[in-house]
Amino acid sequence: MPCGGSNIASSNSSSSAKLNLEEGIKALQNGDRGGAMIHLNAAKEAMTNDSPEAVKHFEEGMKALAGDDIFGAITEFKWNNTIP
Repeated sequence: MPCGGSNIASSNSSSSAKLNLEEGIKALQNGDRGGAMIHLNAAKEAMTNDSPEAVKHFEEGMKALAGDDIFGAITEFKWNNTIP
């Protein structure tokens, strides 16, 4: 009897995305853009099963970051990750 492995993989992927978003936000708040990019890229890879709206907010955060709008990026990432 299968035990729902795809659901487990999906859950692990979402957990990884959330963890990496949290770490990316912390790095940005501490001025570590390089460290943030490592975590944000890992989060992007893990977002394969996330909603289109979540992906949109992530992409908006990355655009803000590319434009040196750290506050705007953090705002988008926090929305996407539902971090208070």
